[in-house]
Amino acid sequence: MVHVPPRLPSDDALRLHLGRWLGLHLRSAQMLLGQALQRRLLGRDWRVPALFEAEIDARLPDKYVTLLRWFADLPDVECCGTW
Repeated sequence: MVHVPPRLPSDDALRLHLGRWLGLHLRSAQMLLGQALQRRLLGRDWRVPALFEAEIDARLPDKYVTLLRWFADLPDVECCGTW
């Protein structure tokens, strides 16, 4: 029986793994920072109103909208505002 040593991953596989790892950790760090900024800007007890409790024309606080835009993947996209 011939012993075959384990094959090492290629450079492409390592880059893909590293890219996924970095992306996961970057998004996790963004979530932690976003939560900390939300608490600092809006207070510890502030919550996003539930859709069924909010008026159709209700607006989110400007500070919250600004915070969402800071973390948007595409800053030009209208991701928030009126619901």
